[in-house]
Amino acid sequence: MKDKAIKVFLGIAIIAIWGTIIHRIMNGNSDDGIIVPPKSFVNTQKAEIEKFNLLLDYSDPFLSNTLALNASTEDNLVDSSLFVLPPSPPKSKHRKIVRFPLVQYQGMSKNNNRLEAVALVKIDRKTYLMRIGDEQNKVTIMNIYRDSIRVEKEGNFKTYERGRK
Repeated sequence: MKDKAIKVFLGIAIIAIWGTIIHRIMNGNSDDGIIVPPKSFVNTQKAEIEKFNLLLDYSDPFLSNTLALNASTEDNLVDSSLFVLPPSPPKSKHRKIVRFPLVQYQGMSKNNNRLEAVALVKIDRKTYLMRIGDEQNKVTIMNIYRDSIRVEKEGNFKTYERGRK
């Protein structure tokens, strides 16, 4: 009998709470926290607008000296040398296309005593344990990360993610 009375009481409480929530959502909460004073307290007189002058007799701190001198002339001309683009870097010769062998990064292991990482790398269907600087099939390991390795072959670099070819 005691359990049934508790269940009925909790059921009525749940229905009342949800009813209140739905009522507030449907009707909207009319109290938005905006307090509107009665009309008798509202100032209906126009406020006087305060006028003032700006003192602009100082030089602009963001302009450079050459630009400030040019701006003081009557024509307000800007020196065109300020807008010259820097010379473009010399175009490098076309790099030789390097074909990397089939490389697959399978994971890494790190010893707590030695902070050096060892990567498990599959190169041309052969699996190797490699450290940074090791070379197999003319491919050198440059960096070892948890999710990828960076390798170098004949001056070209490539990054392989774990589990991908």
